[in-house]
Amino acid sequence: KAIPVINSCNLSFEHINKVSLLAAIAEAVHALNEKKNQFLLAETNILLRQLIQDGDSSFVFEKIGANIRHVMIDEFQDTSRLQWKNFRMLLIEGLSQGADSLIVGDVKQSIYRWRNSDWRILASQLAQTFRVTDKTLQTNYRSDARIVDFNNACFNSS
Repeated sequence: KAIPVINSCNLSFEHINKVSLLAAIAEAVHALNEKKNQFLLAETNILLRQLIQDGDSSFVFEKIGANIRHVMIDEFQDTSRLQWKNFRMLLIEGLSQGADSLIVGDVKQSIYRWRNSDWRILASQLAQTFRVTDKTLQTNYRSDARIVDFNNACFNSS
């Protein structure tokens, strides 16, 4: 029971200087950005979520002076929960204007777990909120047939 804790402590001590350096760099970048009244592109999702947290996405559209009706999102399997909250408002806004959107993704290709992507959004939550037409392509133009056959054998959907 204590061995995993000891191993974790040993690894932490082994990398403490690197983590401290990264923390100092992050703090310096944050201070510089705050001084210049700017922010990192990676923080856009957080800012957008703060702006529309009460569900008033029309405020954002008004501020940017745009009317977005149709939305196409590719590689949706790599969407994070924070991004989903933002996309959801965007999709609802389009639907309120009678527009359709296109979301493309394959849960078997989800590769960005390290940046909080959640393939379950595509697998189940999307259909809980919106009417979804699930379409499997008969021809894969991106991968060799042997790769597709191998993946289909490993990840049988039935």
